[in-house]
Amino acid sequence: MSTTDRTSQILTALRSGQGTELPALLTAAAKTHYPLSGVDILIVDYNMSAMVAAQGAAAPVPIDGTPEGRVFASQRTAQVESGDQTHRLICALTARGQRLGVLVVTFTDEPDEDVAGEWEIIAQHVAHEIVVVENITDRFRRTRRRRRLTLAAEIQWDTLPARSVATPDFAFAGQLEPAYEVCGDTFDWSTDPEGLTAAVINGYNQGTSAAVLTNFVVAALRNARRSGDDIAAQAALASDLLYTQHQGGQYVDALLLRYDTVTGRLTAVSTGSAQMIRLRGTAIATLDLPTQPALGLEEETDYTASAVPVKPGDRILVVSDGVYDAPNSANLQYRLTALGQVLRRTRLQPAGEAVRTIIRDVLDYRGSPLDDDAVVACLDLLPADSRTPSGG
Repeated sequence: MSTTDRTSQILTALRSGQGTELPALLTAAAKTHYPLSGVDILIVDYNMSAMVAAQGAAAPVPIDGTPEGRVFASQRTAQVESGDQTHRLICALTARGQRLGVLVVTFTDEPDEDVAGEWEIIAQHVAHEIVVVENITDRFRRTRRRRRLTLAAEIQWDTLPARSVATPDFAFAGQLEPAYEVCGDTFDWSTDPEGLTAAVINGYNQGTSAAVLTNFVVAALRNARRSGDDIAAQAALASDLLYTQHQGGQYVDALLLRYDTVTGRLTAVSTGSAQMIRLRGTAIATLDLPTQPALGLEEETDYTASAVPVKPGDRILVVSDGVYDAPNSANLQYRLTALGQVLRRTRLQPAGEAVRTIIRDVLDYRGSPLDDDAVVACLDLLPADSRTPSGG
């Protein structure tokens, strides 16, 4: 049987049964065509510290310090020989830049390059299938949580689009922390043929009331965006609707971004809470924007989008005050010095991994769990000579 035929038959098998049975369908089909002893789908958990098997009761696999974690971080396939003379092929599970986890295929004989290439293709399709079936089952969401989410965190994660996306022109990634208890902070994004629109939102209050307020704003921003409004008009509509609802008694801070891939222009609307930092080579610059009223604070507020000085190859980082102001045991805040160091250290990492590393660095700096919500978002403006098809 040709390579194309057996790959196609496995992909057909994935779609032949219920989405809830995806791991079993994959394993059964794979064993028909390859000399292997097992296939494991590992899903990254909410705080991106470990990956959990979608089937069975195996212990979570840490991302730091394991072959599986290195593949997740680098997005590069690896082979590992196990002590029992089996060979593990580890492939990234990624759908259009959305990092879901890894696929681990255990062979009885060492796979050659052709087989490895086939499984990279299969892994891409498995990732896409997971994204699709998450609309009809909670199986992978249950796998992803290593402990119970608070209701506020459930609201926030359920509203998020994917944590990351990659195109030939840009890559964008974000993360919420504390992942299992986040309540008031979030981010949102959407791509279109001309670029990316994104928002980082810093809500107030605590618990479910903060999550409900933030999600009201996300829905308002999406309503304006999907009606064709630019980011200034999006901010104005969200502010008006929130003011109408609460008469200025409830409001949120936000930073809205628009990256136009045709012109290469980046514009932003800021209400002052989030910090935007640019990494160009090894040079760090804080990008100061005119501060405008918080969304919902004043009646009928007009907002203005400001140009942000960027060029291809730049990395733009947006962090909420929960990151920037995070104190350590000596009550010294994280601020630009520590952030600049980790930014330089992660400059060669993909956007999604850079975000994960920065979150880990903030937690290490603090020495204890965060007591304030934190958002880290990263936008890479890809130079023409590094652009490749987004794949995955």
